[in-house]
Amino acid sequence: MVPDPQIHILPVTTDCKLFKYHNLKPDINENYYKPHVSDGYQWTVVYFPTVLHPKSKDKEDVRILIEGCKQADKLCQTEPLKRKLRSLAQKMNENESTEDEDQFWESFVRKYALDFRHAISTRKIGIEKYLMTVVTPDIRAKGNSLFFTAMGLLQIVSNIHCMSSPIRPFATYRNRTELIDNVADLWWTVNDVSKEIIFELHAKTTGWIALGIAAVDGVTENADMAIGWIDANGRLHFEDRYAVGFTLPVKDSTTQDWFGLQGREENSWTAIQFKRALNTTDSMDVPIESGMNILLFAYGLIDPNPDITYHENRRIMRELPLWKP
Repeated sequence: MVPDPQIHILPVTTDCKLFKYHNLKPDINENYYKPHVSDGYQWTVVYFPTVLHPKSKDKEDVRILIEGCKQADKLCQTEPLKRKLRSLAQKMNENESTEDEDQFWESFVRKYALDFRHAISTRKIGIEKYLMTVVTPDIRAKGNSLFFTAMGLLQIVSNIHCMSSPIRPFATYRNRTELIDNVADLWWTVNDVSKEIIFELHAKTTGWIALGIAAVDGVTENADMAIGWIDANGRLHFEDRYAVGFTLPVKDSTTQDWFGLQGREENSWTAIQFKRALNTTDSMDVPIESGMNILLFAYGLIDPNPDITYHENRRIMRELPLWKP
């Protein structure tokens, strides 16, 4: 038997072309979806309970979509997902009572449902008598090629469950990511007026920690590095360095463009807040461009004495969208 409902799940951002291509009216996108989707730096998951063989959106189609929405919403309650996702269905349908589950989801479906047709290249081609065939060998759509779907949102709850550090951040930030599970977290905010970026880096060590901006080729050559640590007396030490090849990063001999703001050690973790201009114009710095940037993270197990120790395998490279104009 061919199933009636199908559930698609995919990550998007507000500037994704998905909504345009799936017949979503602009006013629906602006008034219903966009307010609930995070900004371009944070991911939101969209789920699509879909009726594969609609009957002109009759009561049976609505019933199938209601069941699909209920099942999709339960996905984020499963053990693998409940630590990472939360459903935004109630927020999206906040004026509707949740006492009657079917009534709630019917209201949701009637508000968020839309119809669309798959592109020919995405359909299964086969002999017309086969149940799974959508397109015949002569490229004719078999039967009703319309799909009826309701789009809901599951939000990544990174501020609660996806960060490892036991230390509370010094401030509230627009963006955050877990660099290494149970090892390192990063928060950041861009000031569009001063053209500065403030970072807060937490790492599971009582030694030095470092964050760098690498050139677009993705190697440590031409990498601007910020290195900091908290000494035995609780004082913050912070240095602007420059990596040339795979050697020890040297101290910036031109200008100091990374500035340590505050830091502390707690529960065997180190937390440091620091800032830098997006473009320092310093020859020993790498500009932080709009869109994707290559970040380097490394840490040591002890404080510098007198210089930093080699990080060995305690180093990663990540590509992240730090800001956009």
